[in-house]
Amino acid sequence: MTGAGSGLNALPREKERPACRHNRRRYPMLPQVDDTRAIIDRLSALTDTDPEQFERESRAIIEQTIASFPEHHRHRARGLQFRIDNALAQCSDPLSRMNKMVEIFWEQFRQFHDILHDPEKVLNERESNREVCRVIPLRRSATRQAG
Repeated sequence: MTGAGSGLNALPREKERPACRHNRRRYPMLPQVDDTRAIIDRLSALTDTDPEQFERESRAIIEQTIASFPEHHRHRARGLQFRIDNALAQCSDPLSRMNKMVEIFWEQFRQFHDILHDPEKVLNERESNREVCRVIPLRRSATRQAG
């Protein structure tokens, strides 16, 4: 499955085939790839035949998706992806990775639900859980000050 015509470049792109304009307006942050089924089929096949290529292509899709976000959302998206990657790195097999992803999803969904239905309670909990930290001033050593 390597060579010309394979990989992400072989997937249908919006410019080659018209996408559903309604979804493009509603979800402008989605990658410029129109055929989700082709992506899933391609990545599913790679999990069995070439796990390293699967990692490269899935990482490319993630990066393409984050790059398509408005600038002011990219930093948060990269931070969330970092947290997901670290959580998944602790998993030893695909089933535990899937279970961890489902756990992360439902935790995020629960937080969204709580914020949506009782934002004042969430803000009060965050404020009460906030720790006050003491900042320790760093002093320059005598040798650094002289130099």
